[in-house]
Amino acid sequence: YPYKRLTLFENEMFISGMEYPGLILLDRSKYKGETVAHEVAHQWFYNLVGNDQVMEPWLDEAIVTYYTDRFIRGSGLNDYYLQIKKRWEKDGKPKLSSVLGYTTWSQYYRDIYLYGSLMLYELEQKMGREKFNDFMKKYVTEFRGKIAHKEDFIRLSEEISGVNLDSFFSDRIQ
Repeated sequence: YPYKRLTLFENEMFISGMEYPGLILLDRSKYKGETVAHEVAHQWFYNLVGNDQVMEPWLDEAIVTYYTDRFIRGSGLNDYYLQIKKRWEKDGKPKLSSVLGYTTWSQYYRDIYLYGSLMLYELEQKMGREKFNDFMKKYVTEFRGKIAHKEDFIRLSEEISGVNLDSFFSDRIQ
């Protein structure tokens, strides 16, 4: 973490939380641990490692949601993602796209946050937890202070896993 401190500020907002470098705003009426964990994780994914939030929003929101789920759900993670996968399949396996591909917040949230985090969970299952953690550490190290793109994420995941993941990602990302 590059800053000396992290400030969490409670106020009244129309959303539950918003992240900025070294600062998190939280709506006091919607204040919950999951929101805090999510916004803290943004200090690494959006802040430390940047991305194109319009064209590739999953590169921060899906990663942050996945790590939030890992932190909050712990041993219940497998059952949780089994339910998300069933929903993804029922919905026709929609692919992650740019912000411009969505007309409603609920559709955007469903795909980018829920189904995007499912993709990260499945990637971890393919790679194994240790390799996945190595991959994410290298991703942060290599792209710290830079803008990462989908191609960078895929390249590094293949490099660390030693597996061609083209079909895995092409089934999930536009």
